[in-house]
Amino acid sequence: MPYVAFLDMVGSKSAASISKKKYQKSIYEFNNILNDVGSQYDASIYAYSDNAYIELNDLEDMLSFFQIFRQQLLLKHRYFSAAIDHGKLDNVITNNSDIEHKRISMMFTDPK
Repeated sequence: MPYVAFLDMVGSKSAASISKKKYQKSIYEFNNILNDVGSQYDASIYAYSDNAYIELNDLEDMLSFFQIFRQQLLLKHRYFSAAIDHGKLDNVITNNSDIEHKRISMMFTDPK
């Protein structure tokens, strides 16, 4: 059975309260790193702004994914919390231009 994880970047509200530019930068970095790391795995990813759902078939792959993702985010002084459980994203990713890679990302870049 596959595994599903939910992750949430911490500090988004703080970045938004500091400046729009700082908030936008944190969202772009989070999503870019998520996409880069996701491309190394057969992962389904549904990301929106500063959080995401990820599906992988193997727990070892999921743990490896999070290890690499964490290392990349740490370089940008970004952090996240996450939870993993058995499950499937089922039909969450549909009608998407990147459906071949099973990744979709929406970014809300205005702190309001």
